Parts: sequence; C-alpha cells; structure tokens
Amino acid sequence: MNHPELSANIDGIFLGSIRDRWEGKPPSAIQKDRVGGRQAITLLGFSGDAQADLTVHGGEDKAIHHYDFDHYSAWQAEDLMAPGTMPAAFGENISTTGLTEENLCIGDILLLGTAVVQISQGRQPCWKLGLHTGRKEMPYQFQKTGRTGWY
Repeated sequence: MNHPELSANIDGIFLGSIRDRWEGKPPSAIQKDRVGGRQAITLLGFSGDAQADLTVHGGEDKAIHHYDFDHYSAWQAEDLMAPGTMPAAFGENISTTGLTEENLCIGDILLLGTAVVQISQGRQPCWKLGLHTGRKEMPYQFQKTGRTGWY
C-alpha cells in the first residue's frame, strides 16, 4: 500500500564494515556509523555498507534496515537502553521519526530520495544484537514487542 499523505525526514544514515568484535565469535558489521550527504543505494543496499554473514544478512530482501527513533524512548522506559542513546544502537541503516510498525506494513513502497524501496520483512535479530547492545535478551525483546523495524 502506498501512503502519499505520509512523510518523514531521515534523521540519519548509518553504514558499517565487517569487524572482529567479540573474541571467539564470527565477525560482524552490526556497528553502523553515521555518514553525511547523499548515499547511493543499489539492489543490495547502501553501496558503502557491509554484512558479515550473507547467508542470513543482506541480499535484496534485507538490503537496508530501517528503525524508527520513536522506539528508543520505549526501550529507555523499560530500562533496556541507557538514556541518551543515539540512533544506530541497533545496527540500523536508516533512522526516522514517525514511521513505525503502526503506520507502515510489509509491502509498502517508500521513496528515499531518488530511490524507490519496498518493505519486505520485519527484522528477526540474531545473537549479535544481544552482544552489540550488551543485553542478551534484546533479540527476544525485539520480537516480543513487535518493535523490530524492517528491511
């Protein structure tokens, strides 16, 4: 479904590279850093972004992860995130306000600058989100609350 009346600003774009982050664990690109200016989007996501395990991350159906910053206040109220945490704490590529699971659905089509993207699925986080946030229960909490963001 298209929502021509819906509009939001992108508050940040975040890209990451593959790094060894945890001793004895596979590398990850969950750490995303803010980038400025226009960014090129291909069928596989932002041209400057990486995914470490392409068997479960990336590809056309998981090219870009969007997460709405509005959810951060709920995580903070539930004491699952420190106050003042900034966007990309969950490894998202795009942060907005006002685009949540309540007003967008799988299949919706959005215009991101000159790119047309379609929401393909909600995020199903793995153990890396728990290690990245320092909260091993976070992957479960994402699914339980429905505040997953989407690809």
